[in-house]
Amino acid sequence: MKASTYLIGIPVATLAAVIAIANRQSVIFSLDPFSLSHPDGNLSTRLPLFVLLLAALLLGLIIGWATALLSVRRRRRRQEQKNSTAALPPAPPGAKPPA
Repeated sequence: MKASTYLIGIPVATLAAVIAIANRQSVIFSLDPFSLSHPDGNLSTRLPLFVLLLAALLLGLIIGWATALLSVRRRRRRQEQKNSTAALPPAPPGAKPPA
């Protein structure tokens, strides 16, 4: 591995561990924004705060990875189409296109 990976990765991992230790208290995670009177409803659960923070980080990484992957695929497909049409020899004058 490159030295830059260690120079960035070790401090980030240490920071994540410190944040996880500092945020161990349980919070209510609710998917129902209208149940203010009953926060412990069917669509809610109690989780440590660091679990929610790490889940949000992981979700962001997955969305970013998928977006980059789709962008690269689209760019490659366009490039392949451009290369395949450029490689075809020009049609002789008066030739009919294939059916």
